[in-house]
Amino acid sequence: MRRLGWLLLFCAAALFATEENLTEASLAELSESASRLELLGQRLEPDNIWIKRFYDHRDYLQLKLEKEKVSAELKRLSNRRDSASRERQAQLKERSETLQARLDLLGEIGSNPYETLTKVDALQDAPEVRNPFAIISGLSYMREGARIL
Repeated sequence: MRRLGWLLLFCAAALFATEENLTEASLAELSESASRLELLGQRLEPDNIWIKRFYDHRDYLQLKLEKEKVSAELKRLSNRRDSASRERQAQLKERSETLQARLDLLGEIGSNPYETLTKVDALQDAPEVRNPFAIISGLSYMREGARIL
């Protein structure tokens, strides 16, 4: 019986020791991951247009969901005739109009948020260089092509 007790005590001590080692290893890994995340956050510029577009699109989707909820509650309250329901309906209508105005401002972002960033501008027709002064327009055309690409 004593041997079983000592065996259990030894196993518990060994188990506890490995958990402690795992915890220390986990803490080290967690701190390393946190430092890598901080470094990544510093690399991403706060004024990065791609990230701004992502946040705008996320906000658009949240506003759209909130407007759907407000519309559903308005529909549910439309059959009630008491004064509290009418006040709530007026509040919800005002909120719905506000949400719709905000959605209209973000309208372009709703369908394809990155379309304007990935859209390639069309080049004009290449000018014909027939005299020495037309070389200037040809060079401008080449610079415009390099800027677009």
